[in-house]
Amino acid sequence: MEELRNHPRYVFAHDELIIDENFLKSINYNHILKYIYNSETNGKIEIIKIPKNEEELVLKLKTSDKPFALIKIGDIGKWVKEKLKNYEINESYDNQSYFENLNKDNSSINILLGSRAFYEGWDSNRPNVMMFINIGLGDSRKYVLQSIGRGERIEPLKDMRKRLRFLANENTLAKTIKNKLKNYEVSLIESLFVFGTDVNNIKKIMESIKYERSKSGFKIELEKNKDIDEHNLLIPVYKENDKPDISEIPKFSGNYELLKEYINWLGDYKILYAIYSDYLQVADIERLKQYLLNEDNFNKNNDGNAFMQTIDLINHIKITLENIDTFKNLENEIIHFKEINAILDENDLNDLKKKIDNVISFSSKKEQYNELIIKLQNKEISQEEFQKQYDSLKLHEVEEFQKDQYKIKIKNIKKHYYIPVIIAEDSKEALINHIIKENSERKFIEELEDYIKNNEVNADFWYFSKIDQTTDKIYIPYYNKKNNRQDKFYPDFIFWIKKNNDYYIIFVDPKSIEYTDYEYKVDGYSRIFEENEKVKVFHKDGLNIRVYLYLYTEDRNKLSEKYKKYWYDNPKSIFDIINKSGN
Repeated sequence: MEELRNHPRYVFAHDELIIDENFLKSINYNHILKYIYNSETNGKIEIIKIPKNEEELVLKLKTSDKPFALIKIGDIGKWVKEKLKNYEINESYDNQSYFENLNKDNSSINILLGSRAFYEGWDSNRPNVMMFINIGLGDSRKYVLQSIGRGERIEPLKDMRKRLRFLANENTLAKTIKNKLKNYEVSLIESLFVFGTDVNNIKKIMESIKYERSKSGFKIELEKNKDIDEHNLLIPVYKENDKPDISEIPKFSGNYELLKEYINWLGDYKILYAIYSDYLQVADIERLKQYLLNEDNFNKNNDGNAFMQTIDLINHIKITLENIDTFKNLENEIIHFKEINAILDENDLNDLKKKIDNVISFSSKKEQYNELIIKLQNKEISQEEFQKQYDSLKLHEVEEFQKDQYKIKIKNIKKHYYIPVIIAEDSKEALINHIIKENSERKFIEELEDYIKNNEVNADFWYFSKIDQTTDKIYIPYYNKKNNRQDKFYPDFIFWIKKNNDYYIIFVDPKSIEYTDYEYKVDGYSRIFEENEKVKVFHKDGLNIRVYLYLYTEDRNKLSEKYKKYWYDNPKSIFDIINKSGN
């Protein structure tokens, strides 16, 4: 529920996953029995063999007459002999293939188990939860992608493979169905949930999905701001410390007294190693001893499972931490503006590209406009000629694009890293990815534009850029206490300001204070970029470099005193930093 609560964005689409927490919590044991196991009561599992079928086995509860699962593998003989010897095995009366009947309305199969049988040669819109067990690397990656491709298939109406909300615009029956269902019900059915047993495999699968996603839809590339070429935009570079000092390891959330008593009860550390050898190296034992010596290493709780907590503690002391290494010039760490995909037909796409080109050319045309003004003032051209040439320029600092209910603004913001900045009016629609969609980001941009329009910034130069966490490589490492691991925090924006020899990098993240994990992210920032509650000064190439974190909210007065200094409610605060170095 933690992973779904904040409506995460899809990996292989651009909108949000809508989840109703109360709906999920309402699911009980009887629902599982009824809708997964096709039974009203508990029962033992029995195996059904199909005559003359050496590839399929069916599972059902003895308390039900409907099977709930199908095993499809190359040869069932070995499975029956080695894996299923403790189950009651019966033979079916008929010779039907359950696999071939999966798509029929009367199919009762809810769970499929198998290997390469599901990768190709079949077509179904049924699976929307997939679990990959010890697979995903090497040659098997292509099979995983093929499986995911099948899991993505949806068919709300026969032979119509579009999301229901799109069909509802063109089909009366689809509109009727959509109106009867809640958004989260449709969202759950039309989403593919992928699980895996190996984190490295999942990472490789994600990389493959992102690569495939980059080829879908129509690609649009925006332009890097040419004004930036003469300036160095610096970003932090980190190095990994895979054996941090015990004092650097974050506190462990666990029952200190229980763990200490349990490990003392085991006595000899050789016994501990024998029990936990899947998780523990011999070299880790000394670190475990040291960590247990200090009660202050624990955020205490009253959990009572000593065995599982010991596994968590062993993993905790092996945590790796990233620290600052140096600063480098920005190269290819911001690339999302080259990876924009639009799901549009050709006419709409051409219209969008034309408007983007108009906004991109605004700066050069503005210079031509200024030259025209001078010519008019010097009476080199008449008013009529001025008007004629001005009309031909077609100055467009802002354009709007609309497709049905979907609307975006295309803006030339002079100080942004790339041009134009594209802002969607509704974050729930997803025709174009890698653009600004969130209300908090949209509001921040509006207030920033208003500020720079009415105020001069007293600096040698300043620029800013959107950061996209799915493609870009600018982040702040932090310890995620909830998941007991080091994670990467991708703030929404980065600012660069230079004044004389002072250089400021400011990360800005417009977020609601309701996101409680912001505290972990602030702690991660502070560990690397602060010392004794003051911002560190790093020296490179004659520059005094300071890195700041600004969390941007509408009302900072609701915050605890400990974290209030990181929260701001006015873009002016970003530029005031020039006058308060060292604070």
